[in-house]
Amino acid sequence: MKTPFPTAPLFLVVSSDAELRELLCESIDLSCGSAIGAGSVRDALLEVEEHPVDAIISDCKLKDGSGLDLIRRVKGCGLRIPSAIMIGRDPDLSEIVALAEGADTVFQKPFGITDFIEGLRNLAAENLLPTGPGRSRPTQESRQWANRVVFDR
Repeated sequence: MKTPFPTAPLFLVVSSDAELRELLCESIDLSCGSAIGAGSVRDALLEVEEHPVDAIISDCKLKDGSGLDLIRRVKGCGLRIPSAIMIGRDPDLSEIVALAEGADTVFQKPFGITDFIEGLRNLAAENLLPTGPGRSRPTQESRQWANRVVFDR
């Protein structure tokens, strides 16, 4: 399927569940952009430094923190990368809490791949195109700066 964007967005999928991560990356690659994966907050931060990531999709619970920790750290460094969080039936975390904590979109598990892809297309359309005031992609310099700030803590 042809991607609806002139240049396909690069999505970072973060999940400690390797099978889920692979499935979501493959689905993105086939339908709405390109995807890379990471299994932890630390690995995700390294990917953000290394690649021009357009959006982050993270599981809520990760081996070394939470998806919300990841989103806060990225946004706290001044990077404006749209983010989505995948939440399960956690009584301590609702969609409202996730949005209040910085997520731009929430996927409630279990979700279908069609709904997931549609949500990513909406996230990309709302946050990635067109670029203009307040909608700039992170530069390599800002990623390196963010990495120093994040890992020096």
